[in-house]
Amino acid sequence: MSGYYRSMSSVVCNAQQSCRLLHGYYSTHLFYLTAHYFQCIWCVIQTVAGVCRVCLGCYIAFDLIHYDALLVCAAVSDSRLLLEAEFVNRFVCFMAQTYIQLSVMVYDPLRRVIDSVQKHYGAAGRVLSLSKLSINDHRLQDDCAVCLTKMNADSSRLTPCGHAFHGRCLQLCLRRSRECPICRHCLLTSAI
Repeated sequence: MSGYYRSMSSVVCNAQQSCRLLHGYYSTHLFYLTAHYFQCIWCVIQTVAGVCRVCLGCYIAFDLIHYDALLVCAAVSDSRLLLEAEFVNRFVCFMAQTYIQLSVMVYDPLRRVIDSVQKHYGAAGRVLSLSKLSINDHRLQDDCAVCLTKMNADSSRLTPCGHAFHGRCLQLCLRRSRECPICRHCLLTSAI
């Protein structure tokens, strides 16, 4: 009788241990899926806000360019204005202001929007272009440095610097930074 209870006890312990492992595996992946979902929503919100900033910057810059054009037309129509220090100072100040406003309100936000979109969508393409680990590769015995779970040959990706990650984990990292999470080797080139 005691042998029967002992064997049943070991079966129950093994079943409990398997459930704990499965729960840890699925809760980790559920966390990454939820994080990915919110990251996608946040990227869309940031992109829309960035595009709105660029549009507003373009509107203000076009208004400044229009005023600069009026000053140029006034100088062309009456060349005596170019001899007046006040007109020349105003003209130079407005041209400099236009240049600075274009840089601050149009170029920088546009560069950030393009960079954000390129990191978000470029990461998936870059990860898919990386090679998978072979079945007999020794790195399959290691844990992924991002999620700390075991590697498998189907979902693993090998970076040019020689580090292995799950494809999904590497994709999440590349959406934050263009570099390898371990050695900071550049994996994703800039669009601008």
